Amino acid sequence: MTAAYFGYAVSLILADRLDAAQLAWSGLGGAAVLPTTSLAFARQVYELADALRGPADHDRWEMLAPLREWIVTARLRVEFFDGHGSVRMHWEEL
Repeated sequence: MTAAYFGYAVSLILADRLDAAQLAWSGLGGAAVLPTTSLAFARQVYELADALRGPADHDRWEMLAPLREWIVTARLRVEFFDGHGSVRMHWEEL
């Protein structure tokens, strides 16, 4: 489930919605135990949003170029329940 939050958080950063990006993971609430890698990513999103508050808009746009490239080429693959396995989500092209 947390796979969907990766693209969501990055998209919010690219849209210059830094506060929303920092709060993106709170949508999961206490409903799920997050993997360590997801918690690390959430922490990095929070730190990145804080760091992006200082630079001017033009500089921030240049700094985010690698994230823009990533978000437009990556694909979130969703495999629905097929009678044998549960729903799975994972990223492709990363």
